[in-house]
Amino acid sequence: MLFCLASFIESLAEPLIIRCLQEMDVATKAKAEGVALLCKAASCFGVLYITATFWFQNLVVDFMHPTTIDYGLDLKMKGDRDASNNNFAVTAFGVSQLVYAMVYTAIIYWRGMLAVGGIRWPKRI
Repeated sequence: MLFCLASFIESLAEPLIIRCLQEMDVATKAKAEGVALLCKAASCFGVLYITATFWFQNLVVDFMHPTTIDYGLDLKMKGDRDASNNNFAVTAFGVSQLVYAMVYTAIIYWRGMLAVGGIRWPKRI
């Protein structure tokens, strides 16, 4: 779901990217990609760091594998609360891709609004 949303958001910038390429404005595209890539790396590292912390893993294990019922009956089995099986690498990459798409699209639109004449859509592709 994250990848689909990120692709949709990034595709919203395509008309302005085409305009940048038609006008040979490579600097705007390069700046947007550079800043978005730094934000993507930082968000991927941040999500991986947060999901690797002990409190987060316990939160996920408690949510996914409750060990008690209302009567206080302990259902815990040997190795049931092992949080090392939770792998959030794909989720971290999805979040970072979404951050990349939002930052990239925002910068492209911001630079397009600051350009002389504002945002001009391409007349032909």
